[in-house]
Amino acid sequence: MAFSRKPRSTIDTIALVAIIAALSIELVGYGLAWSATARCADALYEEASAQDVRGRTLHGDRVLLTRDAVHAQITGPFEVTAWISMPRDLHATIYSKRFRIWPWGTDAQKTEVLYAV
Repeated sequence: MAFSRKPRSTIDTIALVAIIAALSIELVGYGLAWSATARCADALYEEASAQDVRGRTLHGDRVLLTRDAVHAQITGPFEVTAWISMPRDLHATIYSKRFRIWPWGTDAQKTEVLYAV
């Protein structure tokens, strides 16, 4: 007894192709974001260095900005968020910048400054 397979309908084929295309685009987006994390962190470091960003400890000692203080994280497909947390006595000042990563370049948003209490 041979089992025969039903032919797929046009709607099933279109739905399958749409799902595969959406997953492929999302995979490319995460790949681009992953490859750009260091570049985005470097861009925020350069901007903060140009603005002479510094912190202060509880004793009033200056804390200078280093490249190791800058962190970058993938926050979605085609999106990376970089941030710096500098001490300000018992509190901190957080500098955050969001980047959109495209195959043809990077689009950066305005840097947000948050004063954590």
